[in-house]
Amino acid sequence: MQGMTNVMGRYPVHFHHQVPAKGEVSMMVDCSVHASYFRAISVHNAFNLRVQRNTAFDITGHAFYLGEFDEWTSLFAYCVLHIVWFS
Repeated sequence: MQGMTNVMGRYPVHFHHQVPAKGEVSMMVDCSVHASYFRAISVHNAFNLRVQRNTAFDITGHAFYLGEFDEWTSLFAYCVLHIVWFS
C-alpha cells in the first residue's frame, strides 16, 4: 500500500465523511500499512470508527492522521508505529 507523496486525498487507508447508521461501527482491525509515501491511516470527519491492533511501518508524514479533530466517537487502540519519516 502506498500513498502519493504530498497529494491530498491519496492515502493507503482513508475514511472520509463516513457516518454509519445508528448502532453500526466501521472497523479497521489487525491490518498493516508499510512503505507509504504519504500517511498510513487518514480519518476525516468519520464517526463510530474503530482502528485497532494495526501496524504502520516505514511511513512518510503522519502515520495516523485526524483531519478535523471532531472524530470524538472514533477509537484508536493498540496500534504500533515504527519508522515514521518527515515529509
